Amino acid sequence: MVIPPNRVVKEVYGKQGTTYSAFISPSAALSACVRAYVTRNTLEADLALDERRNQFPPTPTCIITWVIRGHDTRIDMSACASTSHPRIPVVFSGPHTQPSVSDNPGPVQLFSVLIYPDAIRALTGLDISLHLDRYSQFCDVFDGHWQEMAHSVLEAMNDGERLRLIENFLVPRWQAVQPTELTSPSQFHDWSHGIARRAADKNRGLGDRQVDRRIKSWTGQALRQLRGIGRAEESLFHARKRIDANNLKWSEVAAKSGYSDQAHMCREFRRITGLRPKDFKKMITHESYWLYQVWSKIPLSD
Repeated sequence: MVIPPNRVVKEVYGKQGTTYSAFISPSAALSACVRAYVTRNTLEADLALDERRNQFPPTPTCIITWVIRGHDTRIDMSACASTSHPRIPVVFSGPHTQPSVSDNPGPVQLFSVLIYPDAIRALTGLDISLHLDRYSQFCDVFDGHWQEMAHSVLEAMNDGERLRLIENFLVPRWQAVQPTELTSPSQFHDWSHGIARRAADKNRGLGDRQVDRRIKSWTGQALRQLRGIGRAEESLFHARKRIDANNLKWSEVAAKSGYSDQAHMCREFRRITGLRPKDFKKMITHESYWLYQVWSKIPLSD
């Protein structure tokens, strides 16, 4: 089973076509639960050590990553406390407020699902704040039903089958817990604005601090932090679009991304990504920044 072409939003072939990365959209039934699926394959590539590094941007989502083949330094098989289920190379990541890095000492095949934190909380009851900026072994976080799903995904023959297994597992569970007032977000800012509206509706007559506390209980972060990540992501999209058109002007990127001025954008961009905007061109050509590359190529309408 292959992934339907209409689900592959963007794909990138790096290192002379020997590495593959792709961004895959969720089904309509999961659009308010899953932000995306991401696949990565370097099995046929001859990469230097620094090219086998994975540079990850900050993200408001939780992430489940399967190491299908090879090894990733986020996985520590000896760290699993559970003994009732087999230890498998699957890692859970909470939302990250800062960039993070992992290394693959050799060829690797990865498959990830990015799930909105409020959806994970509704599905599992997890306290998202305890997982902020943390990686955890999957078997220490999720119950037996989730672990059985994770094991079947690991043994699937291809990404299309992995996608089917994950969605068959999530759809009925999400339909059972999905808040009735949710709308399906098409971009990150739609989701963050929806979170703010839901929190305000549930706290009518209460102050901003109470609203922010509810947002933090759902997402692990304050609304101000979510908006900061959203602006940085917007600047990434707009900058990539202008680089491809050979018309990059950072002042225009700043205005389009909601910053007060270019200096504001430069400060926040570096605080969140760890890079200066002028390093962006280098970032989108180096193999270790593959996730930034595929993410920044997502279609964006001005």
